Amino acid sequence: MRAGDEDVRVQGPDGHAPNGTTVHEAPMLRKLSPSEIITDRRISLTRGPERKISLSKGPERKISASKGPERKISLAAIDPMYVHLSEDVDDSEDEEDDEGAVDAYDLDDDYEESGTTTLSNGCCKNCCAEAKINFSKLTRQLKKQGREMKEAFAKVDLKKYLRGCCSLELVKKRLPILQWAPKYSLPDLQGDLIAGTTVGLTVIPQSIAYAFIAGLPAQYGLYSAFIGSFVYVIFGSAKDITLGPSAISSLLTALFASSPFPNDASIAIVLCFFAGIIYFFMGIFGTGVFMDFISYPVIKAFTSAAAITIAMSQVKKWWGETGVPRDFLPQLEASLLKIPQARLYDFLCGFGCIIIIVFLKKLKEVKWKTEFNDLPIGWKIVNKTIWILGTGRNIIAIVLASVVAYIFLEHGLCPFTLTGAIPPGIPPFKPPPFTVYDSATNRTLTLTDMTGIIGAGYIIVPVLGLIEAMAIGGVFARKAGYVIDPNQELICYGIGNVLTAFFSGFPITGTFSRTAVNAQSGVRTPAGGIVTGAIVLIALQFLTPLFYYIPGASLAVVIILAVNDMITVHKLWIFWKTRKIDLIPWFVTFCVSLGYNIAYGVIIGAGVSIILLLYPASRPKIRLMPCNPSELLGPGDHLVDKESSVIVAKFYNGLLYPAIEYTRATIMPLYTAKPFPKGVIFDFHHVAVIDTTTVQGIRILLESFKKKNVDVVFCHLRKSVDELLTKSKPKFFKKADTVQDAARIIFGLHEAASSPAPLGPGSRKRRDNNNTRNQMEIARQLSGSVNPGFELTDETRNGSNK
Repeated sequence: MRAGDEDVRVQGPDGHAPNGTTVHEAPMLRKLSPSEIITDRRISLTRGPERKISLSKGPERKISASKGPERKISLAAIDPMYVHLSEDVDDSEDEEDDEGAVDAYDLDDDYEESGTTTLSNGCCKNCCAEAKINFSKLTRQLKKQGREMKEAFAKVDLKKYLRGCCSLELVKKRLPILQWAPKYSLPDLQGDLIAGTTVGLTVIPQSIAYAFIAGLPAQYGLYSAFIGSFVYVIFGSAKDITLGPSAISSLLTALFASSPFPNDASIAIVLCFFAGIIYFFMGIFGTGVFMDFISYPVIKAFTSAAAITIAMSQVKKWWGETGVPRDFLPQLEASLLKIPQARLYDFLCGFGCIIIIVFLKKLKEVKWKTEFNDLPIGWKIVNKTIWILGTGRNIIAIVLASVVAYIFLEHGLCPFTLTGAIPPGIPPFKPPPFTVYDSATNRTLTLTDMTGIIGAGYIIVPVLGLIEAMAIGGVFARKAGYVIDPNQELICYGIGNVLTAFFSGFPITGTFSRTAVNAQSGVRTPAGGIVTGAIVLIALQFLTPLFYYIPGASLAVVIILAVNDMITVHKLWIFWKTRKIDLIPWFVTFCVSLGYNIAYGVIIGAGVSIILLLYPASRPKIRLMPCNPSELLGPGDHLVDKESSVIVAKFYNGLLYPAIEYTRATIMPLYTAKPFPKGVIFDFHHVAVIDTTTVQGIRILLESFKKKNVDVVFCHLRKSVDELLTKSKPKFFKKADTVQDAARIIFGLHEAASSPAPLGPGSRKRRDNNNTRNQMEIARQLSGSVNPGFELTDETRNGSNK
């Protein structure tokens, strides 16, 4: 209450104050004027022994109602002169809203900030008749809205919605096995048996080698190799991809899941479990679309850098060196310095395996002059035998090396570094170890400690694993003519990693080498994974004693040759010939991956690619074309002002918020040009989309030009752009269908004229000298501007325009 206000008794017809209600003397009851209706007001009324009515100003107008012992209705955005409030605001009372209505009043503007005035029922009915505020109208509106909402919910067919969520199409999409299993045939079985067997013989030595890359004992590679094959049969969307441990996933496991305890895989298993959960939810929420923002140069640079890093990590095993760091550059330096300490027999063993593998590979690639079906039966057998030897070249080389190592051991010699004993048997199904105790150091690792070690690996491992799989699967999908669903692949990888963690495995993903072997072996469906997984289980159960004799050098060269195909430095020449700017993200990704960290290289490279993608959106091409009236108007347009000129601003890109400041800086030289143009025409023929920031920038430009009495007209607006500009209603906004119509608006010729004249110098043989001088002057000032956001043609600089 303000100082000086005194309480007075409001008297009724009998001269007494009804119900002993008091009001302040300062506020006067009066009817609102039309100008005051515009003012934002908020009126609230509560039900109780006394009715409190308060009115205040506010920038927002809200309507709310609540039930209870005290009923409150807040009102705004309603005509205060004709609003009534019913005593009961129960939703169940639909009739007789006007009975028992309470008339309220309006307070004087000077009193609106002072507080709340208290009135009784009698005072409201007898003393406030002039300012009738019909709150019953508000109540009816609220009830109507409530009924409309109920009707809208009633129209929703819940059964139909649930049928859509659980439709057969969706089930088939989430379980791709239902798509190909009903059409499975005998030729499919034959192809899948051959391919599955070939991949199974390939995955066993690779899995053991990948476990060494991950810094884990050999058995964990085999634990990670079988469950993914079974899962992909049910949930996989590509026939060629094989799910299991890969070189890149093993490298990332070594980077993010190294345990402080010796021979401990607990952190790697926990990483596999949470990576699977992240994979799964990424697929459920459809985040596979974000893989489209990782460009082809980034993927190629990442795979090349990863392949070189993995190959370098195996060189030390091939040469039998110890004490070599893990990072690429220190590893390269240490490997070269320790060449005198290399084990000769390990080097010779690896070199011999390379000769066998390369020879069998080249033998397989021999092209026969005669078609296979036309060969004699003997040559068909030879051809098929060569194909089998070439496909299983890795396992053949390792078997031969193991036989040689066994012979040396039988004679009491051990010249090679052997794999050693691998625990036999299939791993038990058990939850991941979220707590680990090491008796040797009397130390316990909790899940919090593991999370601190893994850190960003929870996100980086799934993302890079998906990049690897999509890069590999996309190549074979294009060759075979089918489409990979990234979201379904994410779901499949998620389930596969979670189940792998329950079998004590480390993170898995699609692999390049085994996918290539699978495709070359003639796989027909994902059912080949059943054979692959079965072979790994048989090896775990019965063949692990034989793995003791496998030389480490032979496994190392198998990995080196497997990742050799991932190095795609020759793609640089393609980038150079097609689009040289793509070399920037390639070099950034490659150098950061090799010199700093393989995980962050792809992230930084993707960021550079996104910047290059967004740069054209922030610097759109805008052409400013000074024109005289004779170029824009038709022969039937009778122009009085022949000395004025018009600027046509033609936009060649979309106009979104990153480009608005640049666009304003490009257009603003027209604001200071002398002589001023008569008007500016914005040709939006190539502008397909704008946003609210663009609308705000347009509003500022329109106001700036209006201060100089320069008319701005938009033409060739597309439907979406036209709707957004029309709804936002910027001040001084004008539009036309064509450039000629826009020129008529600028020169005040609103009536339709003859056929439009083309925009260009060739359509006019004569030009007005004054118009040409004005045009040249504007072109000169624009050319001298420091802002390079527009282009002026040579004809424009000479007084004409294309």
